[in-house]
Amino acid sequence: MLYRVRENHRQRFSRPDCEPSFPIRFIEEVSGAPTRDKLLEVISRWLSRMFPANRASLSLLHDENNLTVVVFNGNDAIPLGSTLPIAATATGQAFKHQEIWIVSDTRTDAPDMVDLQMLASKGLYASINVPLIMSGKCLGCLNLAHHDCNTFDNPDVPKLRALAFWIASQLSHYESVRIISDAMHRARCSQEKVDRLAKYDCLTGLLNRHQFKSELTKRISDAPKGHEFSLLYVDLDGFKAVNDTFGHQAGDELLKLTAKRITENVRSGDLVARLGGDEFAIAVGPMASGSHDIASEMGERLVEAIGKAFEFDSHMAFVSASIGVRVAQTYDADLAIIQREADLALYQVKHKGGSNVRFFDEKIGDDVRREAELANDLLLAIEKHQFDVHYQPIVDAKTNMIVSCEALARWHHPQHGMIPPHRFISMAESSSYIAVLGDWVLHTACNEAANWPSHISVSVNVSPKQFLIGDFVKQVSNTLRDSGLEPGRLQLEITETVVLNETSETVDALKRLLDMGVRIVLDDFGSGYASFNYLKQFQFKKLKIDKSLIDTLGEDEKTFAIIEAVVKVADALSIEITAEGVETAKQRHHLCRLGCNELQGYLFSKPLNGPDVRKLLCVPKTSKQPPPLPGKDTIMLSGNAL
Repeated sequence: MLYRVRENHRQRFSRPDCEPSFPIRFIEEVSGAPTRDKLLEVISRWLSRMFPANRASLSLLHDENNLTVVVFNGNDAIPLGSTLPIAATATGQAFKHQEIWIVSDTRTDAPDMVDLQMLASKGLYASINVPLIMSGKCLGCLNLAHHDCNTFDNPDVPKLRALAFWIASQLSHYESVRIISDAMHRARCSQEKVDRLAKYDCLTGLLNRHQFKSELTKRISDAPKGHEFSLLYVDLDGFKAVNDTFGHQAGDELLKLTAKRITENVRSGDLVARLGGDEFAIAVGPMASGSHDIASEMGERLVEAIGKAFEFDSHMAFVSASIGVRVAQTYDADLAIIQREADLALYQVKHKGGSNVRFFDEKIGDDVRREAELANDLLLAIEKHQFDVHYQPIVDAKTNMIVSCEALARWHHPQHGMIPPHRFISMAESSSYIAVLGDWVLHTACNEAANWPSHISVSVNVSPKQFLIGDFVKQVSNTLRDSGLEPGRLQLEITETVVLNETSETVDALKRLLDMGVRIVLDDFGSGYASFNYLKQFQFKKLKIDKSLIDTLGEDEKTFAIIEAVVKVADALSIEITAEGVETAKQRHHLCRLGCNELQGYLFSKPLNGPDVRKLLCVPKTSKQPPPLPGKDTIMLSGNAL
């Protein structure tokens, strides 16, 4: 049996227990070892003395994924210098979770662990792993192994924990001594190199953030009053994709090439720095006048230069540059404010698609302040009952009968009126508040749909972040239970972003939702990558063709061909098709002809509030069918023409 001894307070690992005692000579030798290597020799010798019937070893952290055996008195099992993967060994798991692992039988307990397999192959059937912890940091593990099963038990824990403490305390001491010694050695050997590291970015050779600010501050203070200067903030668009695709080494190479292109397109006296990540800064001036024009021309050159292909290690990558500029006078220069305003101008460029230059002006300041105020108001909007859920009907393409309604959040701001969804949804997405808003919409929609005819389902949009914050599947389960809505009447609409950022947690959540009976819908198909591979990989019950494709239907033959291909593939996979954004009878005609199953858009109905949708869906008690939308010639809702 495998026992994992957890401590109620992990600080107990950081002091020796009072009861266990060791030979005075052992404590003296361990405490007096002059070097780390000497300490390991002492530990090796004493482990053999204190545990003669056991095979004892000591494994220390090698890198973020592995431990290395540095002491072992039984080389027939796990040789000295062996690498133990943290993820695949009992020793590694004890290290990772900072808990004692007691293995009664290495042949049957956690048989997938590599180190237990090695011990079992040498006839060592019992094992105990004790982490070496000092000041909350785990340095490695102490391991004992024995030929007899069930050798170790909880009574062994206090003594071994105390032994681990003495070893960890000395290892921690030598690690501190080594760090200090190395730093002093570097200082003595190359004071110039240390000074350079303090002032320059080690990757690109440009000024670092601190030195850039220091030199710019001095230039401003030394310049005559009335002179001006320009501060340019440069940020790379698409850099993360390069990192994710080609790796961090390629990303570093791209940053060095970017720094080279920047320095080639600035003047010799301009300050250039890498602020961190993929962010750079340039200071033009101070000068009597003309810094605005110089910064404008420089910004355009940089956008063009950085936008050209980067070639390295047989790879070719493309990024672009977003540049925010702030022109300021030296006489009233508050550098912190100027930096923030340059950053705001940069944000505006990236918000509008990037690959451009934008100068800060008062309008940007006003826009940012309004957005900040709106973001603060968003946090209290639910509590103040400012949110509402509207429902847009979805109809069967053949019968025109309502089969579902999509739940759409609406924000009635007391001062600003109706806030467009794209504004507050993006705000909520940028924080964890999307989980609160999404959960509220889900509860509200399910409670509303529970009163509808049983043939009509409700669709709720789900943000990618909702899969990452809390237990989303449990939230859905609790909502269905509380509302009384059948799982099959709930459709959760996810975007391609969810499947693009596929994780084991997301895949597991989608599977559990499907097992629950909830229908999963791929939303906005055609607005992004639109990969047919998603349809094969995930068990979607339905996909929604994005409005951007519907808008050009009947005007562009390529659009017709794309939708026709999507419908054929979906039909072969038994996936239903919903076309959203249908606004004309001509679009409806084409979509019906192509074989779309369901249609949604203003041609049939705008989104309706709760009372109005209940009025629309109201049917006689004797009828079990939801009300149909009238025929093809006239679109009618509850007897009223739209």
